[in-house]
Amino acid sequence: MGRPRLITPQTRLLAALLHSEGRSNKDIGKKFGLGESTISKIIRECYDEGLLSIRFRSGLSDGELERLRAEAGLKNEFTEKLRAFRKDSSAIVLAPEAMVFESGSTDTGPQDWAARLDTFARAVGPEVLKLILRSRIVGTSWGRTLATVVRALGEAQVPLPHSPVHFLPLCGEMLDGPPRKTSASSLALRLDELVNHAAPNLHGHMLAAVPSHLPLHLPPRDAEIIAGYVTSVPAYRAIFGGQRNPKQAPLVDRTDMILTSCGPQDRPLGYDAARWFESTGIAEEDARAYIAGDISGNLLRNMEAGKLPRAVERKIERVNEAWLGAKFDHLRACAQRALEGQLPGVVLCCIGANKAGTVREVVRLGLANRLLIDEDCWSALEKML
Repeated sequence: MGRPRLITPQTRLLAALLHSEGRSNKDIGKKFGLGESTISKIIRECYDEGLLSIRFRSGLSDGELERLRAEAGLKNEFTEKLRAFRKDSSAIVLAPEAMVFESGSTDTGPQDWAARLDTFARAVGPEVLKLILRSRIVGTSWGRTLATVVRALGEAQVPLPHSPVHFLPLCGEMLDGPPRKTSASSLALRLDELVNHAAPNLHGHMLAAVPSHLPLHLPPRDAEIIAGYVTSVPAYRAIFGGQRNPKQAPLVDRTDMILTSCGPQDRPLGYDAARWFESTGIAEEDARAYIAGDISGNLLRNMEAGKLPRAVERKIERVNEAWLGAKFDHLRACAQRALEGQLPGVVLCCIGANKAGTVREVVRLGLANRLLIDEDCWSALEKML
């Protein structure tokens, strides 16, 4: 009998991968020249270390599944840590569901970041699609992370038939970006095509003609004229209110799911940060000290910095007031509907340790029902909790 093969880390990873694809221990053992009992031990260790996880597919609602898990003595360790974190008095979600996915590395160079986003998007895509198919109205924010996730959904097999899903953008266009392909309107259109198998340009609510913010650097009269124009755009009225039919609630108030991401502390509001900070007089050092990032274009205060100077707090409020997209109250209302009706609610997707402080503030404010993050972000977040 020959000498048994050395069990290398690569062998363990390959064995775990084959197991996750449904291969039997006997078949895996044959591939590596290892006994069935050895493979069984490797797989058991992979479960213990969290490399593998059991996905229970029962068709139960989230609440029913949570009660079943509790009866069996099972706990989601991520959710339990988030539940224990002290929340703000306004918090809607006290125990957000957390799912952690691979992004391939912790490198942050431009090419590394693109590769990480692709890896994360392919892993998270099936989960996002599952949540979308539980919804009737889905609102989307903007940005590169969401654009990469949506692109990955193009590789997914959308089951047919299913009830049509209405997609809508939840913000207009950044004046200095993002590129149009990552705008909320473009993402809503692409989701409509992918999920509903719709022909191009059938989506009826596009905000390409709407700026992301009211321009604070203009005289008040000029700003009022622009505000009047924005509220006259039919798509904006349908999404955010002011439409002619008072009996029909705005679409944003009927969302079952809001798909969003967040901006880090060092770059809140992404492409437009410098413009808005300059227009309100927020100094760079104040931004770094007192702003924790943003969610869906809404600036988050860094509560770890202690009490904010009133002047800085008012400047942050001015930027948020000028935001023409979905606001904190819209996120809270969607999160509340999800808790009451077993809906997906606010789904936050992001990667990277630099987003951990932002995610912590989102959790503290109870704004997200679900966190879909990578291991790098979770490791940094866990230390903060």
